[in-house]
Amino acid sequence: MRAPQGESREGEQLAYRVVIGSIMHETNSFSPVGTTFASFHTGRDDLVNGIEVIEDHRGTFTGLGGFIDVADAAGWDLIGTVSGHATPSGNVPAAAYDELKRRLIDRVGRAGDVDGVLLYLHGAMLAENAPDAEGDLCAAVREVVGGDVPIVVELDLHGNITEAMCRVVNAVYVYRTNPHIDAYERGIEAARCLQQMLDGALARPAVYISKPPMIPPTINMRTAEGPMRDLIERGIDWEAHPGIVTTAVFGGFAYADFDQVGAAMVVTATDPALGQRCADSLGRAAWEMREEFLKSIPTPEEALDQALAIISAGAERPVV
Repeated sequence: MRAPQGESREGEQLAYRVVIGSIMHETNSFSPVGTTFASFHTGRDDLVNGIEVIEDHRGTFTGLGGFIDVADAAGWDLIGTVSGHATPSGNVPAAAYDELKRRLIDRVGRAGDVDGVLLYLHGAMLAENAPDAEGDLCAAVREVVGGDVPIVVELDLHGNITEAMCRVVNAVYVYRTNPHIDAYERGIEAARCLQQMLDGALARPAVYISKPPMIPPTINMRTAEGPMRDLIERGIDWEAHPGIVTTAVFGGFAYADFDQVGAAMVVTATDPALGQRCADSLGRAAWEMREEFLKSIPTPEEALDQALAIISAGAERPVV
């Protein structure tokens, strides 16, 4: 890590140099739709590199947009690496994953000495040669920047989070809404956490995890009510304890088929014992309410009958 911001080196005021990047894919191992490197060139969110990462996402309500807004306000020297998002589909081929990883790591390495790293990832990307793709990416970034540079990650609550990833990052932020409408806000919080670390206002945290042996069905991970809402609120309550930086409740993504699939309770904390105690407490709570995640859903025929009944009763809005 370089000298703190504000200290001069030969009369020059130094800004924090922070790397940002994003590679996102929610992998459905059972999908008949294959994933290729071209899948990350969708026309809507093309794979971009370098300064384009910043230019294309400035002013957007995305995780990257949140990172960039904090960086702009703080006067950071922001360094774009790569950004590529692909529509959910099958396992990512090894060659495609290797090229995405190469682009990210190459840009991180070319950045030279940096003060921090912000990554906007999904959490459920599964590559043929890296089932825990996000853990592999974070470990590769850590190897390049070294152990003293803080890495903060923002993830989707459908991520399948592993101990391997938690060991190599300093903070994990997660969407708290499903449908997802808070990516920008969580990006803001993640970047502010990094800023506090760089300013010395926050002791360097670590990440703790509890993985209850359960794979919740995606159909019942709404956050307005139900078990996900309950777990998220329990986590927020823990954040009142000094030493707990943030809590992250992951329902997992059942269709990314590997041995670490499923729910995870992840805690960023400056107090190791408290951080693990919090994660374990949330893990026990998730296990105790496991049956609440089960939900009966109508057959297509039953759903049509229900919709027709609602329409017949005088529904004024579309029935979905």
